[in-house]
Amino acid sequence: MDHPTDLAIRPDDDVYADELAEIRESISETRTRISRRLESIQEEVEEKLDWKAWVKENPWKATGIAFSLGLYLGIR
Repeated sequence: MDHPTDLAIRPDDDVYADELAEIRESISETRTRISRRLESIQEEVEEKLDWKAWVKENPWKATGIAFSLGLYLGIR
């Protein structure tokens, strides 16, 4: 039952086959870009949550925070 408004792509129609190939390529490129961006975001999050690296970069702040926390818990 083919209808004039049927949007199914027929493999025997070169015009539709070319468009389909372009769409598939575009989807593939988009997936690749999304995957790379997600990997980049994951790396950024891991860097931000790495408290050991932060302590190495900010030893005086870390010492002050540890001292303040120890004093606060000792007084309680």
